[in-house]
Amino acid sequence: MLSAQGNSVAKGIKWENGLNWEQLKTKAKAENKYIFLDCYATWCGPCKLMDKDVYSNDTVGEYLNKYFISVKVQFDSTGHDDKYVRQWRSDARRIQEKYQLQGFPSLLFFAPDGKLTYRVLGYAAIHDFIDAASLAMSPKSRDLYNHLEKYKQGVKDFSIMPDLVSAAVELLGDKALSETIAKDYKKNYLDKLTYDELCTRKNIGFIADNISLVENSNEKFFYLCYNQAAKVDSIVGRKGYSEGIVKWFITKEEIEDKLWNGKKPITKS
Repeated sequence: MLSAQGNSVAKGIKWENGLNWEQLKTKAKAENKYIFLDCYATWCGPCKLMDKDVYSNDTVGEYLNKYFISVKVQFDSTGHDDKYVRQWRSDARRIQEKYQLQGFPSLLFFAPDGKLTYRVLGYAAIHDFIDAASLAMSPKSRDLYNHLEKYKQGVKDFSIMPDLVSAAVELLGDKALSETIAKDYKKNYLDKLTYDELCTRKNIGFIADNISLVENSNEKFFYLCYNQAAKVDSIVGRKGYSEGIVKWFITKEEIEDKLWNGKKPITKS
């Protein structure tokens, strides 16, 4: 749903409030402009701060007005909603469902072809907001979106999959897809590498960032932590990291079941 506020203000972002979602995409494609949707709720405090502190800023306005068609989209319903706001309700529901909005404000950036290229959840200060808009227009963001779409169609490119783990959340708001990609990448790529191939900054860094993927001490990552602790610590950038991993698995596999039966201790101290 859209708000009619903003067009009467001389400075800051100029909001488009005469088109529905399909018309907006048609206009963006014809003018080769990106689309920015400010997805908000009337009760949302941070949303009001975005209006007050960010969207009214001259620098923000100059940047957004040059490259984007900007629209405010209201996602709650009130007794004061005008006709234009009500006309956008069905589009708002589809947008919320398709992009799995987790809260407000949700700042969605789209390419001229209507594909989502970047998103931000929550309040974004002036510089952070401009950085997000800039990233939205970067070829990398568009490329990541395309790779995510291909992955969902069954096309796997292991060279880009580590980036897709975070992109699934940042671009699509899809934590389940992010977890699926991470598990897929580890099982079908990392687990098939030799110890030497696995022991690189990129590979070790990925596992360290997704340590829950390591299930037991039979895995190669545990072996590296046990036998090449100094090298793994150096890659991770934390002295004693490998020792902590080794102790955690030993405790989990060799000690816990002897001390605990579920959540109940087996012996009393």
